[in-house]
Parts: sequence; structure tokens; C-alpha cells
Amino acid sequence: MAWKDSGSQWEAVSPRIVTARIECRPVRITIIAVYAPIDRSNGLKNDIETCDEFDKTLQATTDKTHKSDMIMLMGDFNARVGVEQTNTTGGTVGNHSIDKQNQNGRQLVDFCLFNSFIITNTFFPHKAVHQGTWSHSTTKQWHMLDYILVNRKFRSSVQDVRAHRGATGGIGTYHRLLRAKIRLHLKCRRKTEKKYWLRLDHSKLTDNCLVSAFQIDLANENKDIRQHEYWEELSNDIENAVKVHDPTTAFQIIRRLRGSRQSINHIPVQDKNGLTLTNSKDQLNRWKEYFDEMLNVDTTINEQVLQQIPSPTVDDEELSRQDAVPTLDEVVKAIGQIKNKKVPGKDDVPAELLKAGGHYIAEWLHEIICDVWEQEVMVKEWTEAIIIRLYKNKGDKRICDNYRGISLLDVAGKIFV
Repeated sequence: MAWKDSGSQWEAVSPRIVTARIECRPVRITIIAVYAPIDRSNGLKNDIETCDEFDKTLQATTDKTHKSDMIMLMGDFNARVGVEQTNTTGGTVGNHSIDKQNQNGRQLVDFCLFNSFIITNTFFPHKAVHQGTWSHSTTKQWHMLDYILVNRKFRSSVQDVRAHRGATGGIGTYHRLLRAKIRLHLKCRRKTEKKYWLRLDHSKLTDNCLVSAFQIDLANENKDIRQHEYWEELSNDIENAVKVHDPTTAFQIIRRLRGSRQSINHIPVQDKNGLTLTNSKDQLNRWKEYFDEMLNVDTTINEQVLQQIPSPTVDDEELSRQDAVPTLDEVVKAIGQIKNKKVPGKDDVPAELLKAGGHYIAEWLHEIICDVWEQEVMVKEWTEAIIIRLYKNKGDKRICDNYRGISLLDVAGKIFV
């Protein structure tokens, strides 16, 4: 009764997931207890389907939580987080993991990245007997399979996490009890500001010299003036950059005033049915599907319309020029016309580097272009592009339709074209 009267709730989401929301102040706590399936790396179809269903249910359960709560996911994840993930996961995995990652471990890290969780076990140094949570029945080696995850903004509230050897004695389990020490930081009370009465020596107000000095100090008060001058200076810098056609400098100043923007690198995306995808491979396939549907549109050509389009007339001299092999002068001219400060393609060679190579780069590139022209076989890398997604600054960031793509091509391929 006390549980219900306090407003706390619990729900058995599935045979593997149970949630509870504790009504406490100043922060409510949501606990999600899990028992994950075994690692899917054995390749059995039933195990893979069970893991995929568990991942979808866990993500859907996480999506329903209140983001202002302290969210704790705890239980047997059947995952091994690797020490090699420490420096590649943006602070999701700490410096004290003990295993080599498996497929469930990669899936767990992906889930944490997309939902801003950290794996607290890996952040606290302990003896080996206080890190392992599960013993292999054959090798008797201890591994870290049980975890306590916490949303990143409550990282400072977690004081310690460790396993206890004797807490599960007598109940016939290969697991050890995992305990987390949590300290919620309560809001401090506002201190009552003590009022200080200004004591004036009114007799000094009759001194003309002191009165004149006081008036001069008031006139020289320039705190607000300095702030105004700072904004005026930035405004003038932006205007001057625009006047001299230097948009790079102008936008650098504007971005500095605007502040940093949220990265979209670790934001999960949804499939066509609105289901959030947490696996990096599934997300990559979704982006591939989205851009394939957007760029590769089936078209129907009306032959009668094509026949009605008049063919352009080209004299023999122009035809001869178009069929001739590109000259070195044309290559040099094309290199000079390529714009600077543009992101290169897969070869990571910018236009500035080709221009700095001078005549030697031009001759080398001219030789390749002539070979392509005569053999009629395009360089494979020149036909490939890197598609970068850009958020349109409106709508849900998890929906692919709210992004547009730009293609990054090799600069050498642009010169050939």
C-alpha cells in the first residue's frame, strides 16, 4: 500500500524486462531490470531472433521513460565489453573493463551511445575478484556479464560499483551480487541574503573636491560601454567580411556567437514503421535505403517526345575539338578553376594540394586523363561519392526525411569532368 500511495509504479514488460518508477524527490528514479538472451554469435536462427526481439523491446521501453528521471538499467546483459572500446566510445566505457568484447558487447555499447548511457562497472578500479560477476562453468574464469547502466547526466551521482562474493552464497548461481552506491545531489536551499545598510558620511558631501571626483567616476563608468563596444566590433567584422566576399570568416564569427550545436553522429534513426534502430548496422542499412529511394527514382521515357526534340547542329571543327584528347593546357586551366576550401572525396586530396603541386601534378594528372580518354575506362574512384547527411534544422532528428544529403567527389574526378 505504501508503494502505491507514494505514486510509484512497476510493470512486467516481458519475461525478460521489468520496470519500476520510484516517486522520490528531487529526482524520480526509473529502474529497468533485464535478463538478456545469450550471445548471438553462435549463428543459430532462434537465438538471433530472440536477441533482435529483446533489443527492440528494450529500446521501446527506454523510449517510454521520462528523460528527466535518473534511469538505471541493471541485470544480466550476457555481454562482454572490451578494453579496446575504452577510447572509441566517447566516454561510454571506462578504463576498467576486463574482457574482450563479443557481439552482444558491441550491441550494448551501441545502445548506450544512442541513449546517452554509461556502463558504470567499468569506471571504478577494483581487485579482479570484485570486477567479475559470472563464472564460466568449465574454465572457472570470471567475466563481467552483469552491468548497471545510468544516463550520462547522472554520472556524478554514482559513487561506486562492485561485485560481492559472499552475497549469493547458498542459492546455486554462477553470478555474484552487483552493488552500486548512489548519492543524489539534493538542491541546495537559497541562502537568505543579508542586507547591508549603506552608511554614508554626509559631511563629506559638502566637500567640493570630493563631489567633483565622485561625478568624474560616474562619467567614466564604462562597463556597459565596453560590452556595447564588443558587440559593435563583432558586427563590424561580419560586415567587413561580407563586403570583401569572405563568407568563411563571417560564418566563423556567427557560429561563435551562436554557440555549439548538438552533434547528430550518435542520434538513432527510425525505420519506415517508426521503430527506433539502435544497432549501427541497422542504422547504416536504413540510411542506404533512404538515399537509394531518394536518388534512384524510376523514370519513364516517352520515345515520341525524344524524337520531337531537335538535334543541335555542330560544325566539323567543333566536333574535331570535342573528340581530341585533352591537352595539358586544358588540365592546368581546369585545376586553376577548382574552388578552394571544399571538402575532398574518398582520396582526401583537396584542391589546394593539387594547385600547390604546380606543373608536376598537372603533367601526372594529364597522363591519367589521356589514358582514360583513349581506353574509355573510367577510374573507379572517380565514379564513387561519399554521401554526408545534413539536418534540415526542423523536425524529429530520428526521421530520415528531415535530412538532406550532399555528395563528396574526388577533386581529380571533377577536373576530368
